[in-house]
Amino acid sequence: MKAGIEKDWDLKCENQKPVLIQRFYKKKLRSTKPYVDGKLHGILRVYYHESGEIECEIPYERSKKHGLAKRYDKAGTIVAEQRYTNDRKYGNLKIFSSNPELKGKNSKDQFFDLCNPLDD
Repeated sequence: MKAGIEKDWDLKCENQKPVLIQRFYKKKLRSTKPYVDGKLHGILRVYYHESGEIECEIPYERSKKHGLAKRYDKAGTIVAEQRYTNDRKYGNLKIFSSNPELKGKNSKDQFFDLCNPLDD
């Protein structure tokens, strides 16, 4: 961990298995990850650090992306949606923002991967 960076976790368990992991950064909620039977299951949420507003929501079933993922701007407006089925993209990414930065190939290919906190 880099010097000066605060990183905290809150782990809620039932029967010695996690049911919810909350990540905090500088004492502000950064993400929530729900679990069922030890597997990521439910809606993973990532929050903007500055405001606490939701940045993205990604539904999971048994640790696989499954359902309609949504990304929001800092004002809380949906800027993109991507449907997943069994951890694979299903259909086209829908971008609702006029921001040209969001319409670039790199942003499109990694739109939801970039807000996914699973690697932390």
